[in-house]
Amino acid sequence: MIGLSFARNRGLTLSGAPFAGDFIEFYNSGRILNTYGADRLYDFQLQEKLTQEFLPGFSVPFVTPPYVAILFSPLAHLPLWFAYLIWILISIALYLAAVSLVLRLELLPRRMTILISLAFPPFLMLTIAGGQISAIGCFIFASWLYLLKTERKFLAGAVLGLLLYKPTLSVFVVPALLFGRQVRVLMGFATVSILLGFVGIWMLGITGSIHYLAVLREFSSLVGSGFTRAAMHVDLTSFVRRLVHVDIKYFSILFGLLLTFLIRRTPERAMALTLVFNSYGPVYDLILLVPLLIVAYSTLSREMLVTLFVGSFLTVPICQLTGIQIITPILVFLCYVLCIKPMVQSGSGSFTLDAQENVPHDHGQLLTTYQ
Repeated sequence: MIGLSFARNRGLTLSGAPFAGDFIEFYNSGRILNTYGADRLYDFQLQEKLTQEFLPGFSVPFVTPPYVAILFSPLAHLPLWFAYLIWILISIALYLAAVSLVLRLELLPRRMTILISLAFPPFLMLTIAGGQISAIGCFIFASWLYLLKTERKFLAGAVLGLLLYKPTLSVFVVPALLFGRQVRVLMGFATVSILLGFVGIWMLGITGSIHYLAVLREFSSLVGSGFTRAAMHVDLTSFVRRLVHVDIKYFSILFGLLLTFLIRRTPERAMALTLVFNSYGPVYDLILLVPLLIVAYSTLSREMLVTLFVGSFLTVPICQLTGIQIITPILVFLCYVLCIKPMVQSGSGSFTLDAQENVPHDHGQLLTTYQ
Protein backbone atom coordinates (compact mmCIF):
# COMPACT_ATOMS: atom_id res chain seq x y z
CA MET A 1 0.00 0.00 0.00
CA ILE A 2 2.86 2.37 0.80
CA GLY A 3 4.64 1.49 -2.44
CA LEU A 4 1.55 1.97 -4.62
CA SER A 5 0.87 5.29 -2.91
CA PHE A 6 4.07 6.67 -4.42
CA ALA A 7 2.60 6.14 -7.88
CA ARG A 8 -0.50 8.20 -7.10
CA ASN A 9 -0.48 11.94 -7.68
CA ARG A 10 -2.72 12.68 -4.70
CA GLY A 11 -2.43 14.02 -1.18
CA LEU A 12 -3.66 10.79 0.43
CA THR A 13 -2.29 7.26 0.49
CA LEU A 14 -4.42 4.22 -0.40
CA SER A 15 -5.24 3.82 3.30
CA GLY A 16 -6.68 7.34 3.39
CA ALA A 17 -3.89 8.76 5.56
CA PRO A 18 -2.00 11.88 4.42
CA PHE A 19 0.85 11.04 2.06
CA ALA A 20 4.17 11.32 3.93
CA GLY A 21 2.15 11.94 7.12
CA ASP A 22 4.20 13.38 9.94
CA PHE A 23 7.33 13.36 7.78
CA ILE A 24 6.12 16.65 6.27
CA GLU A 25 6.82 18.53 9.51
CA PHE A 26 10.44 17.39 9.48
CA TYR A 27 10.78 17.98 5.74
CA ASN A 28 9.46 21.52 6.19
CA SER A 29 11.89 22.14 9.05
CA GLY A 30 14.70 21.40 6.60
CA ARG A 31 13.13 23.73 4.02
CA ILE A 32 12.85 26.54 6.56
CA LEU A 33 16.44 26.03 7.68
CA ASN A 34 17.69 26.07 4.08
CA THR A 35 15.62 29.03 2.85
CA TYR A 36 14.61 31.23 5.79
CA GLY A 37 17.16 30.47 8.51
CA ALA A 38 17.00 28.81 11.92
CA ASP A 39 15.39 31.84 13.59
CA ARG A 40 12.13 31.06 11.75
CA LEU A 41 11.96 27.35 12.57
CA TYR A 42 9.12 27.96 15.04
CA ASP A 43 7.22 30.47 12.94
CA PHE A 44 3.95 28.53 12.88
CA GLN A 45 2.39 30.71 10.20
CA LEU A 46 5.29 29.86 7.91
CA GLN A 47 5.05 26.19 8.86
CA GLU A 48 1.32 26.23 8.07
CA LYS A 49 1.91 27.89 4.71
CA LEU A 50 4.48 25.29 3.68
CA THR A 51 2.30 22.41 4.89
CA GLN A 52 -0.68 23.60 2.85
CA GLU A 53 1.37 23.14 -0.32
CA PHE A 54 1.23 19.39 0.26
CA LEU A 55 -1.72 18.81 2.57
CA PRO A 56 -4.47 21.43 2.30
CA GLY A 57 -6.49 21.47 5.50
CA PHE A 58 -3.91 19.59 7.59
CA SER A 59 -1.66 20.96 10.32
CA VAL A 60 1.54 19.22 11.43
CA PRO A 61 3.58 21.72 13.51
CA PHE A 62 7.29 21.20 14.12
CA VAL A 63 8.17 21.52 17.83
CA THR A 64 11.20 19.20 17.92
CA PRO A 65 14.56 20.70 19.05
CA PRO A 66 16.22 22.85 16.38
CA TYR A 67 19.23 20.60 15.78
CA VAL A 68 16.87 17.92 14.43
CA ALA A 69 16.20 20.21 11.46
CA ILE A 70 19.88 19.86 10.49
CA LEU A 71 19.28 16.15 9.77
CA PHE A 72 16.53 16.99 7.30
CA SER A 73 18.24 19.90 5.61
CA PRO A 74 19.79 17.68 2.86
CA LEU A 75 16.47 15.85 2.25
CA ALA A 76 14.65 19.18 1.93
CA HIS A 77 16.54 19.86 -1.32
CA LEU A 78 14.70 16.90 -2.89
CA PRO A 79 11.05 16.59 -3.97
CA LEU A 80 8.82 15.47 -1.10
CA TRP A 81 8.04 12.02 -2.49
CA PHE A 82 11.72 11.24 -3.11
CA ALA A 83 12.79 12.57 0.30
CA TYR A 84 10.08 10.47 1.95
CA LEU A 85 11.24 7.35 0.08
CA ILE A 86 14.82 7.91 1.21
CA TRP A 87 13.65 8.49 4.78
CA ILE A 88 11.77 5.17 4.73
CA LEU A 89 14.97 3.39 3.70
CA ILE A 90 16.95 5.24 6.40
CA SER A 91 14.34 4.30 9.04
CA ILE A 92 14.45 0.63 8.06
CA ALA A 93 18.27 0.67 8.19
CA LEU A 94 18.34 2.32 11.64
CA TYR A 95 15.74 -0.09 13.00
CA LEU A 96 17.50 -3.18 11.65
CA ALA A 97 20.81 -1.91 13.02
CA ALA A 98 19.20 -1.45 16.46
CA VAL A 99 17.77 -4.98 16.49
CA SER A 100 21.02 -6.50 15.20
CA LEU A 101 23.04 -4.69 17.86
CA VAL A 102 21.05 -5.92 20.84
CA LEU A 103 20.93 -9.43 19.40
CA ARG A 104 24.64 -9.58 20.21
CA LEU A 105 23.62 -9.51 23.87
CA GLU A 106 21.11 -12.38 23.72
CA LEU A 107 21.27 -15.73 21.95
CA LEU A 108 17.94 -15.71 20.13
CA PRO A 109 17.13 -17.01 16.62
CA ARG A 110 18.46 -14.09 14.58
CA ARG A 111 16.30 -14.31 11.44
CA MET A 112 13.06 -14.95 13.28
CA THR A 113 13.72 -12.15 15.77
CA ILE A 114 14.41 -9.69 12.94
CA LEU A 115 11.24 -10.74 11.10
CA ILE A 116 9.09 -10.36 14.20
CA SER A 117 10.66 -6.96 14.92
CA LEU A 118 10.01 -5.76 11.38
CA ALA A 119 6.41 -6.93 11.65
CA PHE A 120 5.85 -5.02 14.91
CA PRO A 121 2.77 -2.91 13.99
CA PRO A 122 3.98 0.46 15.38
CA PHE A 123 7.01 0.21 13.11
CA LEU A 124 5.15 -0.57 9.88
CA MET A 125 1.94 1.37 10.50
CA LEU A 126 3.28 4.49 12.20
CA THR A 127 7.04 4.87 11.84
CA ILE A 128 7.08 3.91 8.15
CA ALA A 129 3.58 4.67 6.90
CA GLY A 130 3.19 7.62 9.26
CA GLY A 131 6.56 9.17 8.47
CA GLN A 132 7.68 9.47 12.09
CA ILE A 133 11.34 9.55 13.24
CA SER A 134 11.19 7.05 16.12
CA ALA A 135 13.73 4.81 14.36
CA ILE A 136 16.35 7.39 15.38
CA GLY A 137 15.45 6.95 19.04
CA CYS A 138 15.34 3.16 18.70
CA PHE A 139 18.87 3.11 17.28
CA ILE A 140 20.20 5.49 19.94
CA PHE A 141 18.58 3.48 22.74
CA ALA A 142 19.91 0.18 21.36
CA SER A 143 23.42 1.63 20.96
CA TRP A 144 23.36 2.94 24.54
CA LEU A 145 22.13 -0.42 25.82
CA TYR A 146 24.85 -2.32 23.96
CA LEU A 147 27.63 0.00 25.16
CA LEU A 148 26.30 -0.09 28.72
CA LYS A 149 26.22 -3.89 28.81
CA THR A 150 29.75 -4.08 27.35
CA GLU A 151 31.08 -1.72 30.05
CA ARG A 152 31.91 1.27 27.82
CA LYS A 153 30.10 3.56 30.17
CA PHE A 154 31.26 7.07 29.27
CA LEU A 155 30.65 6.39 25.58
CA ALA A 156 27.28 4.87 26.50
CA GLY A 157 26.35 8.09 28.31
CA ALA A 158 27.48 10.19 25.36
CA VAL A 159 25.26 8.15 23.03
CA LEU A 160 22.37 8.43 25.48
CA GLY A 161 22.71 12.22 25.30
CA LEU A 162 21.65 12.03 21.65
CA LEU A 163 18.25 10.89 22.92
CA LEU A 164 17.64 14.58 23.63
CA TYR A 165 16.43 14.87 20.06
CA LYS A 166 13.24 14.16 22.02
CA PRO A 167 13.88 15.14 25.67
CA THR A 168 10.83 13.33 27.06
CA LEU A 169 12.47 9.98 26.27
CA SER A 170 15.09 10.48 28.97
CA VAL A 171 12.73 11.51 31.81
CA PHE A 172 13.05 8.20 33.68
CA VAL A 173 16.28 6.81 32.23
CA VAL A 174 18.44 9.53 33.79
CA PRO A 175 16.95 9.14 37.32
CA ALA A 176 17.49 5.37 37.05
CA LEU A 177 21.16 6.06 36.31
CA LEU A 178 21.33 8.47 39.26
CA PHE A 179 19.83 5.92 41.63
CA GLY A 180 22.26 3.33 40.29
CA ARG A 181 25.24 5.70 40.76
CA GLN A 182 26.31 5.31 37.16
CA VAL A 183 28.66 8.29 37.36
CA ARG A 184 30.61 7.69 34.16
CA VAL A 185 27.42 7.21 32.15
CA LEU A 186 25.99 10.43 33.57
CA MET A 187 29.21 12.28 32.76
CA GLY A 188 28.96 11.20 29.13
CA PHE A 189 25.29 12.17 29.04
CA ALA A 190 26.00 15.60 30.54
CA THR A 191 28.81 16.27 28.04
CA VAL A 192 26.62 15.65 24.99
CA SER A 193 23.65 17.42 26.61
CA ILE A 194 25.72 20.59 27.07
CA LEU A 195 27.01 20.40 23.50
CA LEU A 196 23.49 20.03 22.11
CA GLY A 197 22.35 22.92 24.29
CA PHE A 198 25.05 25.14 22.80
CA VAL A 199 24.09 24.03 19.28
CA GLY A 200 20.48 24.99 19.96
CA ILE A 201 21.46 28.41 21.33
CA TRP A 202 23.83 28.95 18.38
CA MET A 203 21.01 28.18 15.94
CA LEU A 204 18.23 30.19 17.62
CA GLY A 205 20.08 32.80 19.65
CA ILE A 206 19.17 33.67 23.24
CA THR A 207 15.84 35.29 22.35
CA GLY A 208 14.93 32.45 20.00
CA SER A 209 15.80 29.86 22.64
CA ILE A 210 13.53 31.58 25.16
CA HIS A 211 10.77 31.61 22.55
CA TYR A 212 11.30 27.90 21.91
CA LEU A 213 10.90 27.13 25.62
CA ALA A 214 7.61 29.02 25.52
CA VAL A 215 6.58 26.91 22.51
CA LEU A 216 7.33 23.73 24.46
CA ARG A 217 5.25 24.94 27.42
CA GLU A 218 2.35 25.74 25.11
CA PHE A 219 2.63 22.35 23.39
CA SER A 220 2.73 20.58 26.77
CA SER A 221 -0.37 22.50 27.80
CA LEU A 222 -2.20 21.46 24.62
CA VAL A 223 -1.26 17.82 25.17
CA GLY A 224 -2.40 18.02 28.80
CA SER A 225 -5.70 19.57 27.73
CA GLY A 226 -6.41 16.77 25.26
CA PHE A 227 -6.22 18.92 22.12
CA THR A 228 -3.89 16.50 20.33
CA ARG A 229 -5.02 13.27 18.63
CA ALA A 230 -6.16 10.99 21.46
CA ALA A 231 -5.62 7.80 19.46
CA MET A 232 -1.90 8.56 19.21
CA HIS A 233 -1.13 8.56 22.97
CA VAL A 234 -0.54 5.44 25.06
CA ASP A 235 0.56 7.02 28.37
CA LEU A 236 -1.45 6.41 31.54
CA THR A 237 -2.21 10.13 31.98
CA SER A 238 -4.01 10.30 28.62
CA PHE A 239 -5.79 7.00 29.31
CA VAL A 240 -7.21 8.20 32.65
CA ARG A 241 -8.06 11.65 31.29
CA ARG A 242 -10.14 10.13 28.49
CA LEU A 243 -11.79 7.65 30.84
CA VAL A 244 -12.72 9.77 33.89
CA HIS A 245 -11.59 13.30 32.88
CA VAL A 246 -9.08 13.58 35.73
CA ASP A 247 -5.53 14.86 35.28
CA ILE A 248 -3.06 12.54 37.04
CA LYS A 249 0.06 13.85 35.25
CA TYR A 250 2.07 14.73 38.36
CA PHE A 251 1.00 11.64 40.28
CA SER A 252 1.92 9.47 37.29
CA ILE A 253 5.38 11.02 36.96
CA LEU A 254 6.01 10.73 40.71
CA PHE A 255 5.01 7.06 40.73
CA GLY A 256 7.24 6.43 37.70
CA LEU A 257 10.18 8.04 39.50
CA LEU A 258 9.59 5.79 42.52
CA LEU A 259 9.70 2.74 40.26
CA THR A 260 13.02 3.85 38.76
CA PHE A 261 14.64 3.18 42.14
CA LEU A 262 13.63 -0.49 41.87
CA ILE A 263 15.35 -0.86 38.50
CA ARG A 264 18.53 1.07 39.32
CA ARG A 265 20.62 -1.99 38.38
CA THR A 266 18.80 -2.45 35.08
CA PRO A 267 18.24 1.16 33.97
CA GLU A 268 17.23 0.16 30.44
CA ARG A 269 13.85 -0.89 31.86
CA ALA A 270 13.11 2.77 32.50
CA MET A 271 12.14 3.01 28.82
CA ALA A 272 8.97 1.02 29.60
CA LEU A 273 8.21 3.47 32.42
CA THR A 274 8.79 6.37 30.02
CA LEU A 275 6.04 5.27 27.66
CA VAL A 276 3.53 4.62 30.47
CA PHE A 277 4.11 7.15 33.25
CA ASN A 278 5.41 10.10 31.25
CA SER A 279 2.94 12.86 30.46
CA TYR A 280 3.52 12.33 26.73
CA GLY A 281 3.80 8.81 25.31
CA PRO A 282 3.00 8.63 21.58
CA VAL A 283 2.14 5.22 20.17
CA TYR A 284 4.84 5.34 17.47
CA ASP A 285 7.54 5.44 20.17
CA LEU A 286 6.54 1.89 21.15
CA ILE A 287 9.28 0.67 18.81
CA LEU A 288 11.80 1.76 21.46
CA LEU A 289 10.53 -1.20 23.49
CA VAL A 290 11.89 -3.67 20.94
CA PRO A 291 15.56 -3.57 22.10
CA LEU A 292 14.36 -3.81 25.72
CA LEU A 293 12.10 -6.80 24.98
CA ILE A 294 15.02 -8.60 23.33
CA VAL A 295 17.42 -8.21 26.25
CA ALA A 296 14.65 -8.98 28.78
CA TYR A 297 13.30 -11.90 26.74
CA SER A 298 14.12 -14.57 29.31
CA THR A 299 12.03 -12.79 31.97
CA LEU A 300 8.91 -12.37 29.80
CA SER A 301 6.26 -14.96 29.03
CA ARG A 302 5.22 -15.82 25.50
CA GLU A 303 1.67 -14.72 26.35
CA MET A 304 2.94 -11.30 27.43
CA LEU A 305 4.80 -10.79 24.15
CA VAL A 306 1.88 -11.98 22.01
CA THR A 307 -0.58 -9.76 23.86
CA LEU A 308 1.68 -6.74 23.40
CA PHE A 309 2.14 -7.48 19.70
CA VAL A 310 -1.56 -7.96 18.95
CA GLY A 311 -2.59 -5.08 21.20
CA SER A 312 -0.28 -2.69 19.38
CA PHE A 313 -1.97 -3.65 16.11
CA LEU A 314 -5.51 -3.05 17.34
CA THR A 315 -5.08 -0.18 19.79
CA VAL A 316 -5.25 2.82 17.42
CA PRO A 317 -8.40 1.79 15.48
CA ILE A 318 -10.15 0.72 18.70
CA CYS A 319 -9.26 4.04 20.33
CA GLN A 320 -10.62 5.91 17.32
CA LEU A 321 -13.94 4.11 17.79
CA THR A 322 -14.22 3.97 21.59
CA GLY A 323 -11.74 6.52 22.94
CA ILE A 324 -10.01 3.77 24.98
CA GLN A 325 -6.38 2.86 24.31
CA ILE A 326 -6.24 -0.90 25.00
CA ILE A 327 -2.44 -1.01 24.85
CA THR A 328 -2.08 1.14 27.98
CA PRO A 329 -3.19 -1.55 30.52
CA ILE A 330 -0.91 -4.00 28.70
CA LEU A 331 2.02 -1.60 29.10
CA VAL A 332 1.18 -1.09 32.78
CA PHE A 333 1.35 -4.85 33.28
CA LEU A 334 4.65 -4.95 31.38
CA CYS A 335 6.02 -2.37 33.84
CA TYR A 336 4.86 -4.57 36.69
CA VAL A 337 6.64 -7.59 35.21
CA LEU A 338 9.86 -5.66 34.60
CA CYS A 339 9.99 -3.47 37.71
CA ILE A 340 7.81 -4.75 40.57
CA LYS A 341 7.55 -8.51 40.07
CA PRO A 342 11.30 -9.12 40.67
CA MET A 343 10.97 -7.38 44.06
CA VAL A 344 7.90 -9.43 44.95
CA GLN A 345 9.71 -12.65 44.03
CA SER A 346 12.72 -11.53 46.05
CA GLY A 347 10.48 -11.08 49.08
CA SER A 348 9.19 -14.64 48.71
CA GLY A 349 12.68 -16.08 48.50
CA SER A 350 12.85 -16.49 44.72
CA PHE A 351 15.82 -15.46 42.63
CA THR A 352 15.56 -12.11 40.88
CA LEU A 353 17.22 -10.70 37.83
CA ASP A 354 19.21 -8.31 40.05
CA ALA A 355 20.57 -11.23 42.01
CA GLN A 356 21.62 -12.98 38.84
CA GLU A 357 22.70 -10.02 36.75
CA ASN A 358 26.32 -11.21 36.67
CA VAL A 359 25.40 -14.84 35.95
CA PRO A 360 25.38 -15.73 32.23
CA HIS A 361 22.19 -17.26 30.77
CA ASP A 362 22.14 -20.90 29.83
CA HIS A 363 21.70 -19.95 26.18
CA GLY A 364 21.71 -23.53 24.93
CA GLN A 365 18.78 -24.44 27.15
CA LEU A 366 17.00 -21.18 26.30
CA LEU A 367 17.36 -21.75 22.55
CA THR A 368 16.20 -25.38 22.86
CA THR A 369 13.14 -24.28 24.83
CA TYR A 370 12.38 -21.57 22.27
CA GLN A 371 12.60 -24.00 19.37
